[in-house]
Amino acid sequence: MKNTKRLTALLAAALMLASLVSCGNNSSDTSSAGSSSSSSSAAESSETEAASGETASGDTLEACKMTVWLAGTGEQLYNDVYGGIIDNWIEERAPGSSKELSFIAWSDYFSKLSTGLAGGAAPDVYMTGYGQMGSMNAQGYELNLSEYFPEDWDGYTDIPENLLSAGMVDGDLYGLLEPATRILAYRKDIAEQNGVTEEDLTIDSLDDLTNLVEKMCVYDDSGNLVMAGWDLQTSTSSSEQTIQFIASNFMDGYELWDDDSKASFNNDATRQAWEYLKGLYDAGYCFPSDPSNTTSGLISGLSSMSLIAENNYTQADMAFPDQIGFVKMNINTMLIGNFIVANANTPIPEQAADLVMYMFNEESLKQKATLGQYTMRTSLDDWYVENYPEFENVVLAYSNSYAMADTLNANYTECIQTLRNHYEAYMNGIEDLDTALSAAESEWNAIVGG
Repeated sequence: MKNTKRLTALLAAALMLASLVSCGNNSSDTSSAGSSSSSSSAAESSETEAASGETASGDTLEACKMTVWLAGTGEQLYNDVYGGIIDNWIEERAPGSSKELSFIAWSDYFSKLSTGLAGGAAPDVYMTGYGQMGSMNAQGYELNLSEYFPEDWDGYTDIPENLLSAGMVDGDLYGLLEPATRILAYRKDIAEQNGVTEEDLTIDSLDDLTNLVEKMCVYDDSGNLVMAGWDLQTSTSSSEQTIQFIASNFMDGYELWDDDSKASFNNDATRQAWEYLKGLYDAGYCFPSDPSNTTSGLISGLSSMSLIAENNYTQADMAFPDQIGFVKMNINTMLIGNFIVANANTPIPEQAADLVMYMFNEESLKQKATLGQYTMRTSLDDWYVENYPEFENVVLAYSNSYAMADTLNANYTECIQTLRNHYEAYMNGIEDLDTALSAAESEWNAIVGG
């Protein structure tokens, strides 16, 4: 527990700083809105070599100026971790280089990135969201990393396939995922108060999940629900994540779209999933959807459980110190996150690809673990659990975690909105199930040209 508390303490300062700036998080984001930037250069002793175009040894790369853009606030902790990783890369891989690391608020990030890419003023290495990865790839903005990574790169065997394949197109690697699975976090004090057992907190089926949601509800003396067993907000921007989570337990290999990006969700698995979720509402285990509630119910105190990314643990722990745990989920869940990619038009493709690879070596991933990120590599699982014991069930969740489809969708944002709209219409009784699914499918396919 000692190192888990250290993680909480480190991130507390970052979150306090983030609260001073405007917030605009989506639940799939890995950091808050805001902006910051930093730059540094390697030791002056390497500058002569850089000027002559020579490298320190046959194993190092020619010196360069490396620009990196990341979405987020850029508070000191994030700046230190990512800046430190780039500094280490310069020292080990490209002596004499300099860096320009910029953090840009989520609210502005993608408009600035799109403008920069279109105008030839984009960074060498940048972050892109899960929803934007396919669009930028289709526009030719992402470097094919497979052409630069060595064939014997240890990540090909050490990083699980479900994480590695998320950034692939036609078998080639274009981005490495900084992952964020979705796992149920719960209030330990409420579980104890309601007599919830360890057996209850082990989910082997959706029936087990229903049982847990029911037992985690809190009622007043008059029998009114005062704390939901699970916050199922149909009006928020991430309903597809809950749909994927539940539907993947009705169909092996469940996907929201096929290899041609056409809708593949109009099936029995989705029907069962939507009926299951509506059943939780109808049973009185959840509050009606509230569009004004932009944070998780677990953090706001409106629910005793939330489906969250593991890096939201710290914020929840700050709200309810020492009372947040992760449910042991032996069922399927969903995988999302942000990608680190290299600019296809960078003048230094070899260095850019090498930095991306370096950002996912063991030591770099250990540094990023202090930000609440899962290390990805199976070789680090024991280290991760030993240092962050509260996250043991997170590692388990990743082994049963799947992306929304096997291929990237160039029209993800527009397509997903059609699904969200009709899911909400169904949950609110405006559309029947078949009408909602058929309409969402038709609108989705119209967007992708199907």
